[in-house]
Amino acid sequence: MILCGRKRRGWRRAIGLAAIALVSAPLGTAAPSNSRYRVDRESTPDGAFLVLRDETAGVEAVVAPGFGAELASLRCLVRGQWQELLYRARDYRATAGWRGKAPILWPAIARNFPKEMKVDLNSEDCAYDFRGRRYSIPISGFVRNMPWNVVRTQADEDGTVVELTLADSAETRAQYPFSFRLEVTYRLREGRLELLHRVIAGANNDGEMFFSIGNHLST
Repeated sequence: MILCGRKRRGWRRAIGLAAIALVSAPLGTAAPSNSRYRVDRESTPDGAFLVLRDETAGVEAVVAPGFGAELASLRCLVRGQWQELLYRARDYRATAGWRGKAPILWPAIARNFPKEMKVDLNSEDCAYDFRGRRYSIPISGFVRNMPWNVVRTQADEDGTVVELTLADSAETRAQYPFSFRLEVTYRLREGRLELLHRVIAGANNDGEMFFSIGNHLST
């Protein structure tokens, strides 16, 4: 689906929402309201991660700010055993095939080619034409390959939340000639993981900002 921001004062907005419901076996005893939800920071040789936990429902979600703010792991506790739901999960070793996890796909989904360009399905290099210029862009966009900024982490009796953001730069404008700010919010509560993607187009953009957006949940 292609979305375009509409002109308005300051910024132009388009919002997408996705939710994942998980059913897991209860742990038997309810945790106190002040200890049910947690968000922890963990570091590994691969990088730093944010771990959202619902101790009562037995659900854990891992977000990787340094790897495109992607969902790096999603686990639930079933009969006392943790079950991983994402392919390759927190495994960031180099691989020749699909690297797994759930990257954010933006500003393009899958491959994009101009009509006269020879299609090479063995390459991740893609391109598109806009206003007389050809722009190179990776398959499924570039934000999945960039580090994001952590805006907020919070855990209270209503759940646990992580918010991250990414703004345009000289690097992104060379591939996509627009000013923008992306925001993603991960919220874990009542055994349910909610993802909110917000796309904010810069008011100084010359015309509407075209894009497509997705989240590659590879369970």
